[in-house]
Amino acid sequence: IIIQDNNQDKNDLEKCLMLVNELISNEPTNDLTSCPTNDSTNKANYKDISIYILGAFGGRFDQEMSSFDSLYKYVTLTTNIILMDDTNIVRYIYPNIPNIYLINKTIEGPLCGIIPIYGSIDTITTDGLKWDLHDHKLAFGVLVSTSNEFIGKMIDNKSEIELYQSINRILDGNIDTNLLQIIEIVSSYPAVLTYQIDIPDEL
Repeated sequence: IIIQDNNQDKNDLEKCLMLVNELISNEPTNDLTSCPTNDSTNKANYKDISIYILGAFGGRFDQEMSSFDSLYKYVTLTTNIILMDDTNIVRYIYPNIPNIYLINKTIEGPLCGIIPIYGSIDTITTDGLKWDLHDHKLAFGVLVSTSNEFIGKMIDNKSEIELYQSINRILDGNIDTNLLQIIEIVSSYPAVLTYQIDIPDEL
C-alpha cells in the first residue's frame, strides 16, 4: 500500500509514526502527541507496543538527528520507540520514573552510554553499570556518560523475568534467564540510553 502525503513540514519517519498512531487508536489524528498519556479516555485506545526504527543511524548526520527528534516527539508511556541499526540501539529514558531495561548479554552490550541529547539533566542515578551514576548531573560541556558497560544483576526466578518481560514488552519466553541482565535508570529529564548490538547473521 502506498499512501501519498504531501506535507513538507513532516519527514517520512514522522508520517509513518502518525499513521501507526491512527492504526492503533482507530482515531485519525494529525499528531501522535495530541493524545496525552495521562488521559485515561485516550489511553484506553492504545496498546502497549514497541516500534523498531531500523536504519535510524545510516546516512547523513542531519537525518540521524531527525530520528532523535522523532523519538522525543512521538514516544509515549504506551508506545515505546526504539532506534537501531546493525550495531547500535537507542532507547528512550523517561523522566522521573524508574526505567528498567532487560538486556540480553549475548547480543546487547556490554558497551553503552547515556546521552543528555534533549537538555541538561540535573540528577540521574543508575544501577547495573560498571561506572554507575549517583545523583550526577549530565549535560554537554559538563559530563556525558560514554564507554560505560552493562554489568547488571542476573534475573533470579520465573516471576521476575515475567515482570521485566512485561516492562520491556518482550514476548519471547524461550530466552535463557542466565543471559539476561537488569539495568535501572532514574533521570530528572529525558535522555537516551545507547548501546552496541551484535545480531547473528541467521536472524
